[in-house]
Amino acid sequence: MATLVITGATGYIGGDTLATLAANHPDAAADIVLYTADVSNHVGATKAIIAGLVAGHTTEKPGYLLHTRGTGILTWEDSDKNVYGTESEHVHNDWDGVDDLLGLPAHVFHRNVDQLVLDAGTQHAEVLKTALVCPPTIYHTNLPISTRRIKLLSPQQAKDNVRSTNIRASYTY
Repeated sequence: MATLVITGATGYIGGDTLATLAANHPDAAADIVLYTADVSNHVGATKAIIAGLVAGHTTEKPGYLLHTRGTGILTWEDSDKNVYGTESEHVHNDWDGVDDLLGLPAHVFHRNVDQLVLDAGTQHAEVLKTALVCPPTIYHTNLPISTRRIKLLSPQQAKDNVRSTNIRASYTY
């Protein structure tokens, strides 16, 4: 039976995952790390998680690292050009354009940690399977473990949502 460690269990992704797993698998005892904590730039934590997964797994029983990253990675062109809030013509495609998303410049938000995860998946491919997951917008009613109300992609979305509903909004960059 595979075991799972979840970082960021008080956030949207980690909290809902933990609540669902706890409700459905109370006996669960980590072959899989769902890395959802707000440590996208924490090199030390990332290296420790990778080292633990590599040391504790084999080709027959590999470890898995699912690393969530923020959509801030897609704002680098605005930052470089100093054109915040300007609509971009660039359409990101995580299927046909995956190489563009995996080959972002080194100075992009969270890129240092993303690169650690990607490199680990290449260097230790026999014992470690990795994935980067970048949810564009996270919006829903939280399960009891989570404390936040809403997480929005952009200020414009926040304005649109606040205008159309009675929602307390917070911005995440």
